[in-house]
Amino acid sequence: MTVKVGLGMLAVLMASGLFLSGMAQAADWRETGCAGVVENDVKTLDLGDLEVGQVRYIVRSDGSVETGTTESLDGWVSFKNCKGNLVVLLSKSCTVRERYTTGPCRIKDIPAY
Repeated sequence: MTVKVGLGMLAVLMASGLFLSGMAQAADWRETGCAGVVENDVKTLDLGDLEVGQVRYIVRSDGSVETGTTESLDGWVSFKNCKGNLVVLLSKSCTVRERYTTGPCRIKDIPAY
């Protein structure tokens, strides 16, 4: 049986694979002391009416063949009542480096993109 995959579907499959591998690698960061950092940070924010759904840690790789790659850990917080996320970028020492929201979700004093 032959399955034809268009370029759009190929891009989705590739992106999904990268995303899933990033989630799998996040387990490797557990020993660094980053576990729970995002959950504790969210408790300090004025979320207004937003209800936290899930918190996921994802490893992000940046760089190129020429410059080499570096990995960093990001926390993605979903909400029960808003289709968007709070993204928390962590430093190598597991401190909060930056925060922003995606989609229609808004949090006081946090940039939205």
